[in-house]
Amino acid sequence: MRLPVFPSIVILLTTLAALAVLPLVAPLSPNRGNLETLIDAYIGQPVRIAGHVELRLLPRPRLFFHDLKLVETPPKSVLKSVYVKRAIIDLSWRGILEWRLAIGRLTLQDVQIDADFEGDTRWLSGWLSDAKFPSIDIRRANLSFTGLSSVDRARRLQLEHLDAHLGAATLEASRRLRVQHLPQNSAATRLDLQLGVGSERMSVDLKVKSDDGDGLRFNGFIRPGEAWRADGEVSLSSRANLAMTLASAYGLEVAPNGKNLQLSGLVRLNRHKIVSDNLQLLALGGRFQTRLSLQWPNSQIQTPTVEARFSTGIVDFSNLQWRSSNLQWRSAPPNTLSPSAEAPKLAEPARLLPVWATALEGTTGRFRLEADRFGFGGETGRNLLVSLGSESDRLRIERLSADLPFNSSILGAGDFLYGKKGSLDLDGPSFEGSFSARSSDTLGMSIWLGGLIDHDVSGFIENVDEARVQRTSFVTDIAWSPRQLAFQGLSGRLGDDRFRLDLVWPFEAQKDIGVTLQMERFDFADWGLARSNNNNNLGFVSLLPNLDMNRLLSLANLEGAPRYYDLSLSLDRLYADVRNMGPVSFKGRAGQNQLHIEQMILSNYDGANVQLVGDLSHDGTQSYGNIDLALTAEKAQTLLAPLIGHLSPLAVDLQAPLTLNAGWLLSARDAPDWPNVSLKGEGALAGLGLVFEVTTPDRRLDFGVPGSQVNFALSGEANDLALRLGMLAQFGADAKGDLTIQAEAQAGAVVSVQAGVGIHTGGFRLNGNIQPHSSGRRLEGRLDARGQNFLPLLGRGDYSGLNLAFDGRTQISVTKDSVSFSGLSGTLAQAEVSGEGLYTLGPDTGLLSANLFFDGFDGSAFLPGFEVETGWSNEPMNWALLGRSDADLDLRFRQLKLGRLPIETARGTFKLRDGVVEAPALRIQALGAEILADLQAEGGDLTPLFNLSARVSDLQMAAAFEAFYDQPILTADVDGTLTMRGRGRSAKEMVASLQGAANFEASPGELTFFDLPAMQALRGPQADERGGDFERGLGAFTWRDGILETGITEFVFASPQHEAELTSKFNAVTRKLNLDFEERLGLAESEDSASQPVRLQVTGDLAKPQVIVGPQTPISTPIPTPIATPALVEGSMDRRVESPIERRDPQSAR
Repeated sequence: MRLPVFPSIVILLTTLAALAVLPLVAPLSPNRGNLETLIDAYIGQPVRIAGHVELRLLPRPRLFFHDLKLVETPPKSVLKSVYVKRAIIDLSWRGILEWRLAIGRLTLQDVQIDADFEGDTRWLSGWLSDAKFPSIDIRRANLSFTGLSSVDRARRLQLEHLDAHLGAATLEASRRLRVQHLPQNSAATRLDLQLGVGSERMSVDLKVKSDDGDGLRFNGFIRPGEAWRADGEVSLSSRANLAMTLASAYGLEVAPNGKNLQLSGLVRLNRHKIVSDNLQLLALGGRFQTRLSLQWPNSQIQTPTVEARFSTGIVDFSNLQWRSSNLQWRSAPPNTLSPSAEAPKLAEPARLLPVWATALEGTTGRFRLEADRFGFGGETGRNLLVSLGSESDRLRIERLSADLPFNSSILGAGDFLYGKKGSLDLDGPSFEGSFSARSSDTLGMSIWLGGLIDHDVSGFIENVDEARVQRTSFVTDIAWSPRQLAFQGLSGRLGDDRFRLDLVWPFEAQKDIGVTLQMERFDFADWGLARSNNNNNLGFVSLLPNLDMNRLLSLANLEGAPRYYDLSLSLDRLYADVRNMGPVSFKGRAGQNQLHIEQMILSNYDGANVQLVGDLSHDGTQSYGNIDLALTAEKAQTLLAPLIGHLSPLAVDLQAPLTLNAGWLLSARDAPDWPNVSLKGEGALAGLGLVFEVTTPDRRLDFGVPGSQVNFALSGEANDLALRLGMLAQFGADAKGDLTIQAEAQAGAVVSVQAGVGIHTGGFRLNGNIQPHSSGRRLEGRLDARGQNFLPLLGRGDYSGLNLAFDGRTQISVTKDSVSFSGLSGTLAQAEVSGEGLYTLGPDTGLLSANLFFDGFDGSAFLPGFEVETGWSNEPMNWALLGRSDADLDLRFRQLKLGRLPIETARGTFKLRDGVVEAPALRIQALGAEILADLQAEGGDLTPLFNLSARVSDLQMAAAFEAFYDQPILTADVDGTLTMRGRGRSAKEMVASLQGAANFEASPGELTFFDLPAMQALRGPQADERGGDFERGLGAFTWRDGILETGITEFVFASPQHEAELTSKFNAVTRKLNLDFEERLGLAESEDSASQPVRLQVTGDLAKPQVIVGPQTPISTPIPTPIATPALVEGSMDRRVESPIERRDPQSAR
């Protein structure tokens, strides 16, 4: 049957119009109760629709209702609060016609849901699988979930700005859930879940993606039920989540090339645990083979259990840096030479320790990380192993070990206690453990670690002695609490030196960091803090250690660090290169560019005790402040040894007590005397007052730069100063002395020097300059000298009775190797002296080469001591002068005097070596004679010895006896030879050792040493009237063990057969004399007295001899000798003793 077309169209249009107009003129209002009952059945809880409800039929039938809320919340209910601003239900025409509610799609807008799962999420999975609607759309939802974690059920998950769609073709078909998270200020995230339907097993395909590239996918199966189980493959990729998690939770930032995170593998999970035996993890640039087991607790009183093992060939930790501080781990050290203006917070990792450790609080299990290689700070380490064990009350670091770069390694273990008291006795979490490290490339390791904390130490390291400090090892206990970090008993070796360190680092900014260090040995030179001496020209400041002070003090610059360090240091041995500064203790405080020295004691600084107190500050480039020091030394010799070296060859005896109080001032930039550094003070050296002041504008304490000044003075009793200068204490008690030195550095490395020594009425004055020289430095100037005795200046010795006054001037030139003088002009012992010379310093002794001329010198004081009453002196002879130096001397004398022996001229070359002097060709003019002599002598540390040989021509005996006896005992010219040798430590011992011989021949002369005519008168008329005239004389003498003995000595007279013989023996030590003189007229055989010889005998002690005179029979009556005894020392016997025979009248004699 056909319907008419036009009426059908009219009916259809009318129906549609009615459907459109009907809700407007008579709104359809479905039964609220039926609708609320339907929703109750869907969510399992009663609801109420507070807003209006309407039904719209066009363009499709839909049901609208507003302000949907839960009526009540049962105790076991998951949903605690639900509010829907607007809900739309799509209906079907078939359901309307059949008068039933057939829902096609449910749309919820502006949804607020608060749910508490109480640790059981089965409701959620069941809701997804048992949905009453084939399709659900949610717009602008805000969700708040608690109870997702069985451990921390109060932890809330907030999800805002969500859009979601849950759909299926039919109620029996597989479900698909799509969720879109649209935060206002970050990337959107989308979730797509396809859940198959089945009673035994449901397929699951879960995909989560974000607009920034992060994604998660799980593809597998779920076995539903109370003991549900899921198996499948999981994959995760992220470019931001790893970095965000590490930054927000652990204070770490990830470098761009380490932010990628990828995870893939098979997993098994159920309501209690998740397990994977082979997860592939890509993170921080490394690929990890991972095994994971995570078990959730069955009840709230239980804790989750986690077991995870990560192993990799290589991982790069250089991609991490501390986000909450400036302490950054970089791939390479910065190029700057100094740390940044804002100092790194070295304690930041310790501050973050509870954040890291407490992330595992409430869990139990084991964690293990193994890496064959790892990158860190731009270097590569090996064999990294981190093994952790988590318990209910602690995180146990079972082992942390690694082979670090630069031949280094570390090993550590310990416990992090949650909310317990550790050894620090502080409430809250704490860590206690031990740590050890070693390195055989300490310098490389130091540069690397410096780069990690943004501090370039290469400029410092380049001056460090690599061989001394390359090997380092230590072990320590570590204790951490929220209040402080402590290294307790850190002990080890630095090179060959042991040390111990205790460090306490409080986290409260107002508290000091405590550092206690004990060390066996420390050498500034090992660390480049001792430098070569640039001020050799000013040796008197060498009592300071040879340190690079500016470099050393710059270490106190802590670059504005807001903390102070409370320092306590103890060093068994402190060195500055070869300078031994002895044991050292230090207490002080450093920080904020300041160093406070509470007390510093050097208990054996070159034999001295030194105490220092003071304050130093640093302005970023220079240090300034002041230090006071007090010094005491029993003997200053070692302490001032550098000073002695610079004053050589002048010997200064510093084996004497020294006390010193000084102030060391480093001026500040705003001070009037900037940039001067000064050291000034006063004290005492063996009773002598000491005052000094040293100033330099050079902050490195280089006293050779222009403007540097030194003033030094010693004053006191002359004898005390003389002893210090190696002279004899020969002055009166009221005699005073002083030593002054003034020096100022000029441009061109020139230093002007004025120095003076004043002792009693004499002294020295030097005016000159110190300037560069090929051997270092050279002092040139004029030296003026005046004094009462020159000999004590040559060194210690017995110079009693030897006074050689001096007054002169000369130009001198002094280098480290030599002292030369020229233009010498002056007087010595009233004799004029001139010449020039060079003194060359040697390793043990020096060498003096000189040409000297003396006019009018009296050397009598140098002759052996002899007294008529006591004989030769038994006092030790001082020939130590021969050992003071080696010498090559060309000496010339005019009008030289030795006792009563006048010498017109004398010249010779003297070679002195090791206390032995040789003069092979002495030429002497004296008493009309030419004398050529060869002299050898030994002295110094050797027993005094001399060896003399001489040849004499034309010696005028009359002049000789006139010089010694004031009368011509013998008048004749004599030629002869002489050899003599002696050895002994006193004059008496030497005379007793005399060995030698002499021969002479006398020209015609006269014997006048006794009255020969008076002796001849004893014969009667036969006497020879011509007396003692003789034509010729011959003789020989020998010395043997101090005994002088004549051989045959004959005199031939003018008359025929008239002759005389002399024999004698004289012991020079005992002074016993035995002399026999016999005069004969001829060989007549008659016994007439005229032909008998006349004899003169002299015997006995030299001081009181006995004389016997007679023709044949000796005269027994002792009479004084008519023979004068030669005086070897002026004044010992300056007289002539006459015989009574000489006083008798000739007639009575006959």
